[in-house]
Amino acid sequence: MGESVDWKENLSQNSNHIYKKSEFGPDFVKDFKKTYTFFQHNTPHIAQGILHLLMGQLPSLKNMRIPVDANYLDTRIHIVWFQQSDTGKGRGFNFASAICDGIGLKYEPVFEITDAALLGGFDQIQKYDSTKKGYVTEYSFIPGLLQRGQTNILAMNEASVLFNSKPNQIQKNAMDYYQITMNTLGTKDNIIPKRVLHGGNITCEPDCSLFLTSYIPDKLNEVIATRGFASRPLNIINDVSIEDRRGAMDHSAEFFNVERNSAKVDLYSIIGKMKFINEFYAGVNKLEHDPSIKQPLRNFVSQVYDTTVDVGKFQRKKLIEFMHRYQDMGYKLMYHSCCLRLGKKIEADDVTYAESYLMPIWRLFITYLEESMVQSIRDRVMSSQIERDVYEGFNKFKSIVDEHNNIKFLDKDGFMPRPLLKKYLKIKVWKCSSTTVDKRLKDAEKTGLVEQGRRGMIPTIKILRKPDDPV
Repeated sequence: MGESVDWKENLSQNSNHIYKKSEFGPDFVKDFKKTYTFFQHNTPHIAQGILHLLMGQLPSLKNMRIPVDANYLDTRIHIVWFQQSDTGKGRGFNFASAICDGIGLKYEPVFEITDAALLGGFDQIQKYDSTKKGYVTEYSFIPGLLQRGQTNILAMNEASVLFNSKPNQIQKNAMDYYQITMNTLGTKDNIIPKRVLHGGNITCEPDCSLFLTSYIPDKLNEVIATRGFASRPLNIINDVSIEDRRGAMDHSAEFFNVERNSAKVDLYSIIGKMKFINEFYAGVNKLEHDPSIKQPLRNFVSQVYDTTVDVGKFQRKKLIEFMHRYQDMGYKLMYHSCCLRLGKKIEADDVTYAESYLMPIWRLFITYLEESMVQSIRDRVMSSQIERDVYEGFNKFKSIVDEHNNIKFLDKDGFMPRPLLKKYLKIKVWKCSSTTVDKRLKDAEKTGLVEQGRRGMIPTIKILRKPDDPV
């Protein structure tokens, strides 16, 4: 595998800091997420995504290649972070920028998505030519943000313009350029050619990582259904509840007018350890793997596939396009996990790490597709219809009585076993995944239609009002 990986027990060759190996791996990930909370409250999955966004741009990791049969992947992770407006996305932006400043990565916010801004262009320069005894026009190339070496993290804090259902030509081009950017480094489909009228043709081979944030546009489902862009990045859909907002407000009030010096100390510690990781893997172009990873890896692949089995036909057709992309992201996260713990080879724990981070994000994405993409059941997923379905399903079992004229499925307080109702709604009514049923029942609880509880080991549910009652 290129240069061998040897653990320098206490000191990196170029580092002024002494670290213990125990400070890396899970402890480092935990410290990274803790440090992120100083910037944005209670979003550990976002913090972990930003960690991998940055890891993929560390020069030593970026030079690695992940062989997959005759093909290979690079280690970059791209993020599209969907979240409501005014809920702290900008603070996540500032955190990523601060880390980049510390470890020497170029963090470039982009506001203009024209060809000139992204690919570059030629400026006309008038120079005097003594041989011709007059001025001649020359062209000087000004590189755009996507040109190789210009940017490490290309960041858009308001990327919703990319997801317009009827984009203009500039938006279409930017989406295409970003899609090519996410293709594997060094391949022919990672090249953007551009013909220009003056100065010469432009060739762009982007090597940055994308960090795009946006509120969830009304017709994002159309973008997912009609374009290939959405299958390439890690799509993190973070639905901020009213309780989440209140928690963030309480957190802000607690630290009003307080500067936590420990936040700066922790930030410097994170930066130092990321530099150390980069130095440790200098010259390594590939990691080996332990044979023990094969079965956990098959289990991970099965999980990605199995979550789509009970999804509706239309959604599943789209999800098939995403499955192998998320599998590829799993491979990248396995490499990252090994490097985070300063490992010599990929082990079963690295597969577990990738699975434990990716699967909840994948399931949320499936739920989003089920809730927003299927036009034939669009009316039924509206809140009022969901409430009626839950109410009618509950009463279906409530009407069944035993031989002693007691309601068979209700306890003395009116609670029914939740798995009974869930299975009925999943198979007979909604024909969707278990994850989506859980979300809809949770939504019905938020509107006050139902109350959920537990009797011993059995989760329970009961109706509190009729669907037509005022909320």
